[in-house]
Amino acid sequence: MKKFICLLLTAIIIFCLSACSSNKKNKNETETVPEEVKEVTENKPDKSYKEPIVKIEELPLEVKILEPDSIGTRYMEATYKNDSQYPIKGLSITVLLNDKNEKTYLAVYDSVLPGETSPKFETFAPETGKSEDYEFLTYEITVAKDEYNTVHIIYDVKTQEYNWF
Repeated sequence: MKKFICLLLTAIIIFCLSACSSNKKNKNETETVPEEVKEVTENKPDKSYKEPIVKIEELPLEVKILEPDSIGTRYMEATYKNDSQYPIKGLSITVLLNDKNEKTYLAVYDSVLPGETSPKFETFAPETGKSEDYEFLTYEITVAKDEYNTVHIIYDVKTQEYNWF
């Protein structure tokens, strides 16, 4: 009986493996890719711009440190307004909490159209509740340049330099 079950399981495994391998295309077959997709994969964001398409000044940030919760943890919440001409698909800010010397991240990945305000997003805040006890290190912005292309912008607060790709 055990030999029969082993043979049956082996036959099933061989059948499954042969079925999976039959889905592979022959090397001689060519795959057709729509022209729109070819353009998207071949066209990378144009680095010929001297300035990024969105700057930090176009995303005014409003940060509020909240009161401690029931276990004493403080949070900060933020929103930003998209004053640029492009939809923003994501914003992530690296925050240094000076009182603990720890990094945390304020991040939102909801699309925000030009002229709109983002939903609230939050992270940990300094235990002191003082705004001078935190500092922003970097901003990472994902911008929808057009229907098919996104631009990722990184802004370093200390050096005040932009990098994008």
